[in-house]
Amino acid sequence: MKRSWVCLSILLAAAILVTACDLGEPSTRADLQRVRIFFKYGFRDQVDTFNGTLTKDLVLNGTVTVPFGFKQCEQDSLLAALVTAGFFALPDTLYPLPNVSISPDPGYQVLRIEFEATTKSLVWMEVLDESDPRTGRVRELWARLRNLVQSTDTYKQLPAAVGGYL
Repeated sequence: MKRSWVCLSILLAAAILVTACDLGEPSTRADLQRVRIFFKYGFRDQVDTFNGTLTKDLVLNGTVTVPFGFKQCEQDSLLAALVTAGFFALPDTLYPLPNVSISPDPGYQVLRIEFEATTKSLVWMEVLDESDPRTGRVRELWARLRNLVQSTDTYKQLPAAVGGYL
């Protein structure tokens, strides 16, 4: 298992170094997304480059879904975040602490990545065990991916959310 992780890390690092940053428009065509991502985060926010969509939770105003795809340089940044977090070596599921819940509960958080011949999914729920070293890596990855999405021009053009979750 460790050997395959090392090989995959080398492959991902090489792909990041070789790929030039495409400063053009992002493509919403799934076949042009070298790195495909399904990322359900928060309550109803979702990125799905398998289907070329971005959904933003507007809280009191429902959701808005628009065509979406990452530019090549954004895909490179995504791959770098995945490699840094050791995403491909994480288990498929991280379980919450038993008998602990939060309200309101955002539900399952999901991250599925397809890159070349590799597909990896990770599912987790709040509240994760903070003594588990994987928890910090998952939280950091979650924040980096959310920030990457929110830094795109497409996201910045969406309406602001009204209200919030307590």
